[in-house]
Amino acid sequence: MSRARAKLLGTRDFTGALDDIELAISIYQKGKQAPDLFDALDVKAEIQAEQNDLSGAIQTLDRAFSIAADVDDRGLFFYGYLDRADVEQKMVQNYMEERNFAKARDAGDRAKNDYQRALAVAQALGWNGLADQTRSFLKTLEMRRTLLDTMATFSELQKRVPAGLDADTPSKSEK
Repeated sequence: MSRARAKLLGTRDFTGALDDIELAISIYQKGKQAPDLFDALDVKAEIQAEQNDLSGAIQTLDRAFSIAADVDDRGLFFYGYLDRADVEQKMVQNYMEERNFAKARDAGDRAKNDYQRALAVAQALGWNGLADQTRSFLKTLEMRRTLLDTMATFSELQKRVPAGLDADTPSKSEK
């Protein structure tokens, strides 16, 4: 697993990192090593997110959390929640660019829930610095949500303006 992390973070060889992590996942599955499997799935999701496979990353993290009952290291959950929230934030941004505001809001809600879960874990473990950092991520998400709401409102207002009429065209009442 350390080779996969080195390729992910160091050389940015995502294909090699994915190959290495898939091997680690198969070994951890066979050995029924839930904490290591959870961690390996989290690393795989990071690789997928770097490759812009956001839905794949979410599915991989959901798979990791499906074995959470067998994992006794709550610190792994912190990073899993944080990584899933990060992917969801990227999805918010993509949906905003596509002007799909409903999906952006849904992804934002999921990101907020995961950041809150990560914050609760960090606080329970006494990880004050990471708790502060997670609060910062929540504030950034709230700013993005405010922007999202503004964009959605503006988009709705634009739909109400008759075709060919813009701000520089005087209305009949102004003539």
